[in-house]
Amino acid sequence: MRTRITLLASAVVLMVGVLGAARPAAAAPPQPYHYGDCVEYVLDSALYEYCYEFQGTVQTTESASGVTTYSERGTLSETLTINGEVVESDVEKYTYMGVSRDGEPQVNREVERGSTSYVDPITGEEVTCTYDFHVIITNSFLRHEASNFECR
Repeated sequence: MRTRITLLASAVVLMVGVLGAARPAAAAPPQPYHYGDCVEYVLDSALYEYCYEFQGTVQTTESASGVTTYSERGTLSETLTINGEVVESDVEKYTYMGVSRDGEPQVNREVERGSTSYVDPITGEEVTCTYDFHVIITNSFLRHEASNFECR
């Protein structure tokens, strides 16, 4: 009887250990980022200023089995001015997800959606374009790619 209880207790301890090791790694909370800058330059006596700003979050999870998951979500905003007048502005939302095992890429997925507006140099009218882009790469091979671009 004592042998059965010892074996049963050993089996329970072993199962708890195996189940505990099989649990996925806890993900660290997403880390926010926010940075940007402006650059000024003169070209043909006109003052150009290009400004950009990135903001979003990045998160990495590593499991005991060697699988690393990386994800990033954010927004990129850009403006171009000439002599203080906005001639182009862009806003892009992006999502990137990557999975690797022991440092080797397994899956990469990227999605971008955005819009850009600019002043047509010939007509002087504002043109707005929208676009989206989606790509999936598996084991270093392109598996899916789609994009759309439309201006009005």
